[in-house]
Amino acid sequence: MPSLRIPPAFAALILCFAMASSALAQRVFWSDAGTGDPADIQLVFENCKPEAAPELPALSEASFHYRGQSTQVQVINFSRTSSLVLSYRLQITVPGQVAIPDFDVQTDKGLLSVPPYTTGTVQPGPESDIKARLTPRKTTVWAGEVFPLVYSIDVARRSFSNFGDQIQWEPSPLVAEDWSEPSAIEANRAGEVRLQVAFRTRAYARAPGTLRLSPVRQLVNLNLGTVGFGFFQQPRIEQVSLSTDQPELHIQPLPLPAPARFIGGVGDFELKSTVVPQSASVGEPITWTLELSGTGNWPEISGLPPRSVSSDFQAIQPPAKHSHKDGQLFDGTLTEDVVLIPTRPGTYTLGPYELHTFDVETGSYRAHSIPATTLTVTAATAAGNTVAPSSPAQAAGSSAAALTPPTSGPDSPGPLPALPGSAPPPEGLLQGPIDGSHVVRAPTRSTTALTARALAPFGLLGAAWLALALRRAHRLDPLRPRREARAQLATTLAALRQNPSDAALLIDWQQHAAKAHGLSHALPPAAQLPDSDGWQSLWAEAEQSLYRAQTPLPSDWLARAEAALAVLTIPGTAWARALRKQNLCPWLFSLALALVLAQPLQAQAGKAPPSNPREPTRSENADSSSAARDTAHQAYAGGDFDAAAALWQAAVAAQPRDWAARHNLALALAQQEQWAAAAAQATAAFVQNPREPNVRWNLAGAYSKAGYSPEELRPVLREGPRSQLARLASPGGWECALVVGSSAVALGLLLPLLRGYGLVRLSVKAPALALALCGLLLAATALAGRASYGLAAQPQAALVWRAGQLYSIPTEADTEQQTAPLAAGVIGIAEGHFLGWARLRFANGQSGWVRNSELVPLWETPPQSAESGRDGRGD
Repeated sequence: MPSLRIPPAFAALILCFAMASSALAQRVFWSDAGTGDPADIQLVFENCKPEAAPELPALSEASFHYRGQSTQVQVINFSRTSSLVLSYRLQITVPGQVAIPDFDVQTDKGLLSVPPYTTGTVQPGPESDIKARLTPRKTTVWAGEVFPLVYSIDVARRSFSNFGDQIQWEPSPLVAEDWSEPSAIEANRAGEVRLQVAFRTRAYARAPGTLRLSPVRQLVNLNLGTVGFGFFQQPRIEQVSLSTDQPELHIQPLPLPAPARFIGGVGDFELKSTVVPQSASVGEPITWTLELSGTGNWPEISGLPPRSVSSDFQAIQPPAKHSHKDGQLFDGTLTEDVVLIPTRPGTYTLGPYELHTFDVETGSYRAHSIPATTLTVTAATAAGNTVAPSSPAQAAGSSAAALTPPTSGPDSPGPLPALPGSAPPPEGLLQGPIDGSHVVRAPTRSTTALTARALAPFGLLGAAWLALALRRAHRLDPLRPRREARAQLATTLAALRQNPSDAALLIDWQQHAAKAHGLSHALPPAAQLPDSDGWQSLWAEAEQSLYRAQTPLPSDWLARAEAALAVLTIPGTAWARALRKQNLCPWLFSLALALVLAQPLQAQAGKAPPSNPREPTRSENADSSSAARDTAHQAYAGGDFDAAAALWQAAVAAQPRDWAARHNLALALAQQEQWAAAAAQATAAFVQNPREPNVRWNLAGAYSKAGYSPEELRPVLREGPRSQLARLASPGGWECALVVGSSAVALGLLLPLLRGYGLVRLSVKAPALALALCGLLLAATALAGRASYGLAAQPQAALVWRAGQLYSIPTEADTEQQTAPLAAGVIGIAEGHFLGWARLRFANGQSGWVRNSELVPLWETPPQSAESGRDGRGD
């Protein structure tokens, strides 16, 4: 076979063409998206992929809004082309063409150049009606000065739907707090209602110079009308990208030279000093505390300047304590303690002490001076020489012994030494944290659901009654013997087919046939059987075979008997007979007892307290991990109360019905002197488990320090038999008791039912009456106990943990609206939430708006709010 030879010149030509095709195979270019709108463009990567998100050139007149990506594969003349398409939408404020310059992009095939591209005439989109601004409160600040920043959006109320994502902002080189929750106000401008939404934060710059802030970017969903018709109509939502301007800041350097004891703090600070005690004995500890508090650049303050004391003291310095207000990086307190143990008696001087900060108001350094404090150290008291009374009563007892005159007489004993007064037990200390996770049942959300649970046992009772009536109707059915006899006929015929000459089987057939036809005679004459279907002839032939010698059954007898049986029909059980008097009411006493006891049950069930009709939501995971609980307990035992509070706050957020986590969180807050927030968490723990002694002890201590106690819980908190009874269970526990009580009443009614239907032979009057009465008593007690908790027995109950204002609309803007003072300790029902606000309804019918940060929900998870931070964690 001749071989195919390719000329060298032709092979070289093919190779060059392939190399040229390969060189042109990868490219990146702009193209129109084909939607008919020049604002929709695509960046196409042909036979290549970008290594990372491409850095698009900055345009002065437009901005890119990324819409997504897709892939395409084309095969033409055995040539395969794959493309990755990135879709963008151009956002422009002034109509016109957009010119995109060339730029380079890094791909998996190397660095490729994107040629320039000019669009058609782009019209402004719906985003042109939105104004987004980033506004610093001051444009010239000192290095380290904390200044406010406001990110505001002005949008038409009719078109705004919601935010598409979180705020995207790179604060570097600024140090900034998190953005606050949005606050919104409405304004009427040019006949259109505009929505003005504002986010706030604070920041500072470390270094001097001129700084241009990064723009704030955010996606916003706009409602641009509806699409579709009739049932298929739905809103048309379009997502646009907002980008603010880039304001310029001028950062001034701090004056030089700085004082030697300048700690780097810029802002408004105050320094306090306490020495406790100022008079002590040798070996007794003395604590010198310096506390710096205020607003400023706290991340730049590492500590306070050192202090100098006499060498006659042993100094122990615990770690410094940094604390900040919730969610606020620049409002804080730095506390440094030094424990001094004197080794010699004498008079000593602590201080004076001085440090410097920079005051932005005056533009100068400010000296914080602490005057000298005089200490008096006495010699240590020898053990056993003197005894200092530990209480006023003990001191009074000692004085009385010294003034007692001796008894006269030679035989009289000397004066008896007076007994010292008894020292009272210590008070005011809190009980320790509780181990483990203890989740309780939440109250029922609606009166309908509570009533349904209470009446569920009576539904089961009705079902049992109906089942017993059906059973009795089936047992007393007059056609039941005929149906059973018909079934026996089929069995007997099957046996006769195996042994046709068995006389006993033939007699059984006659007896079953007579019963199947409803004949009372065991062996009736053939004339009594129906003449249809051949029963009379079958009967006569059977008798001849039985009683006439040498007379077998005809050969077709079995076939005719089976055919006659097949057409013999007997009606089934008439289940409607179960509703007849003899089946449904086999006894009169039990029915009368049921009617008598059902009336008070319905009266008590009708008194169930109202609850929130909102449908329940699925709760989150109730149990915190064992490791997290152990870490929290270790932090609390080690004195790191802030870390312990954060861990227990996370446990409460994960499972708000864990009363142990609520109790422990209250302890950690109380150790930080946040008594108002501690009292709120202790209230939640008490409502969830009022029987726990440690919970009640710490609740009383928290109320005494916080200065409030909820009026709604007075029936449970005060002394008295009813209060003690109500504290035996939580609202959810009393609801369970209500179901148990109604179940006991239903069981008391079931016993006479069983007796009436003959399933119980013994007398049941006494136990049935006892069960019914005990069930009624328990149900009434449960209703009274649950009602004692008032609004706190509803799942949406929330406690106002610090005094504030109740607003008629959810905004703090300077608008003309009605407000009312809101006292701490008030309990209301949180009926709805809006942009960090909650609508609160009180027992007197009053309702209004309050910040989520002012509330501690008693049963549910606190709503997440940037302003609230750790809800109920205090100031």
